[in-house]
Amino acid sequence: MKKLTPLFLSLLSLPSFSRAWGRITRLRRPRFLVKRVITWYQRKYSIDMTEYEGEPVDYSCLVDFFTRKLNPDKRPLVRDENVVVSPADGILSGMETIFADRAAQIKDKDYAISELIKENIDFSQGWHVATIYLSPANYHRYHYPLSGNISRYF
Repeated sequence: MKKLTPLFLSLLSLPSFSRAWGRITRLRRPRFLVKRVITWYQRKYSIDMTEYEGEPVDYSCLVDFFTRKLNPDKRPLVRDENVVVSPADGILSGMETIFADRAAQIKDKDYAISELIKENIDFSQGWHVATIYLSPANYHRYHYPLSGNISRYF
């Protein structure tokens, strides 16, 4: 079974499979099956629900569970202009200094930073790029780390 996991993950990385998997994870019916999948997922990845709102059966689909909200009493977010909040849990899996518009981070593939953030950047002084690995058990909800308004996203 362990040998099937890399194959399964590589298939999910293909755009068509990825879109299909995305649709499956948003299914809300049949309700009994969705509850079983979410409960299995929580147990499989040993997700401590005391850090999150609700119980696994409270979520209407796997995506909602995957992006579950933190319990504000257990993990309050600091609301201070002088503090930067990490946008996610995870493990620092890579760090590099780049001097060109290429970074090798996502699934061992190069990508253009300018495409990611939709801005042209001067790389002549070097930029530090970090990759944080999020396991299925990690918190996946994004928090904007500084004050401001999001005017668009891609």
